[in-house]
Amino acid sequence: MFRKGILAVLAVSLLSGCIGGAQKVSYLKDKADIPNFVMVLPPANNSTDLAAPDTTRRVACEMMLALGVIPFTSPSQEEQLKKMGITDGGQLGAYKAPDLAEKLGVDGLLYSVIKNFNEINVGVYINRSVEAEFTLVDKLGNKLWQIEGTGFNRAVNVTPGAILQEGAKAMAQQLVGKQLEKMLKIHLLQEAQKMTGLMIPKLPQWPVNEKGAADVSQPDQGGNSKLGGALFKKRSK
Repeated sequence: MFRKGILAVLAVSLLSGCIGGAQKVSYLKDKADIPNFVMVLPPANNSTDLAAPDTTRRVACEMMLALGVIPFTSPSQEEQLKKMGITDGGQLGAYKAPDLAEKLGVDGLLYSVIKNFNEINVGVYINRSVEAEFTLVDKLGNKLWQIEGTGFNRAVNVTPGAILQEGAKAMAQQLVGKQLEKMLKIHLLQEAQKMTGLMIPKLPQWPVNEKGAADVSQPDQGGNSKLGGALFKKRSK
């Protein structure tokens, strides 16, 4: 009886799976003045998923807003990038950051590299994972911070019913669901948001202190933007 109870608890824990991730700040400039308006550039996609850049740019914009920065990915700027021959983040190296910032009319650029964007669903085992690196530079090309991280959702099914259910779900996704997710730009969105959510507390918010340096205190844990107050403080100087 005791053994059956242990197995039941184990089955529930495995079925529930886990969502998590990790992050690592590889560079953070001390007392950096964070830009007001940042262009979220097309990511360099090192994964095989063509939907990865759309999802990554979306969560990057959410992350910048949470840090109190105005992110840009407007149609006019996209058109400007196309005129420069840039349709993929891997082509950004052909231009220096100051030239890009001037042409796009912003005072900051957010570069990103997608290292992994993958989904495995074989009924018994499910693994959805995202890994990316983000680098913020100002209009002069100075690197302000660089951070890399992961977000994942994993589960192991141990009952026949759960295995069949997940197998059917995987088949449905292959036929319709995954394509719909990609069209709506939400493919692996939960995992990508987990990744950037873990990054936010490690990065400086936009508002500057009295000495003109970036406030590197803990960002608002509720994810609320302090943008309005930040802009007022900046422009009233």
